Amino acid sequence: MLQIIQFLKKVVIVPLLLLVTQLALAQDVTRAEYFIDNDPGYGSATGIFINQGVDITASFQVNLNGQSVGFHNLYVRAYVPPYTVGAQTKGGWSLIQSKSYYKESFSTDVINLVNVVEGEYFVDVDPGFGKGLPVSISQNKDITNVAFSFNINSYSVGFHYLYVRFKDANGNWSLTQSRNFYKDEVTANATDLADIVKGEYFIDIDPGFGNGTNIPLPTTSNAKDLTNVPFTFSTTSLIKGFHYLYARFKDSNGKWTITNQKIFYKDEFASENAPLPDIVKGEYFFD
Repeated sequence: MLQIIQFLKKVVIVPLLLLVTQLALAQDVTRAEYFIDNDPGYGSATGIFINQGVDITASFQVNLNGQSVGFHNLYVRAYVPPYTVGAQTKGGWSLIQSKSYYKESFSTDVINLVNVVEGEYFVDVDPGFGKGLPVSISQNKDITNVAFSFNINSYSVGFHYLYVRFKDANGNWSLTQSRNFYKDEVTANATDLADIVKGEYFIDIDPGFGNGTNIPLPTTSNAKDLTNVPFTFSTTSLIKGFHYLYARFKDSNGKWTITNQKIFYKDEFASENAPLPDIVKGEYFFD
């Protein structure tokens, strides 16, 4: 789980800076920058050291010393020098990615931290601090990966929320963390489960159950439980930009699963079928 009290002067953020460019005319990301809470303007934020490339990942540290206690927002963006494809100018600054975080004021000496001594959970309705169901823990100053199980027999079919929190030896409670889950009624004997007989997908707009594009199901000896079902779809008719892909499946009783979604981005690639050039040189620099 979490550490209730933690000394933190710097936070390491690892954002993903991803810029989709033309495959045959790919341009390098040449710079990246971040700012906190207020945008100083493009090119005027704090620089992030990167290895230039078409697709980059960068990690960096942010000093929190000058910030007030409370919630803040970290923003990151990357830059590609402008270039032209036909009559169209591309490149420039990417979309801004953001992460929120909370700065707290803690003791500078970790050995002064007190143990986490108690954990509790509850479902849907908060009974009050100290009145939840116990979560078994080994007392320590910093506990992680606390596993526990709970009985869902008394809950109705449908969505519910599980809440967890912990208390230290000084009586201070952590923030309450939550996870949602869905309870369904499943036959006790798995052999009584109905076969999955149909899959379908659609993009952006739901045409209604049964009206999506068919997903071929794999030939398997266990059609009651299918995993990793691959399929392809065409993006030819889609406009450039972000889109949503949805997929769902139906069993032989006519019951549909929850509709799953994934976001993707369609870009326009150069019409030339020229092969990508070889990478012929690398370099590095300091500061």
